[in-house]
Amino acid sequence: MAPSTIKTDTKSPREKASTRTSLSVPQAEPPEIPGALATGELQSQVNTPGTSEIALLAYSYWEERMRNDQPGSAEDDWFRAEKHLAK
Repeated sequence: MAPSTIKTDTKSPREKASTRTSLSVPQAEPPEIPGALATGELQSQVNTPGTSEIALLAYSYWEERMRNDQPGSAEDDWFRAEKHLAK
């Protein structure tokens, strides 16, 4: 049986990098902005508070109610938070 030979690459990583061809990446076109957003008609929707903001404030209202043994519900706290953040 003949001894097996292992083919090795004698180029250094720097030499390998210099022989690679560079890829040209086409430039993407910017996305089109819907007409309502472009004209500002949806500005009120853009500035509305997110669910996480409302939840954090509603939770703080709930904590306050529990500390002071006040009546109310989680829904009341949520609506109060929404109203406060909508100002």
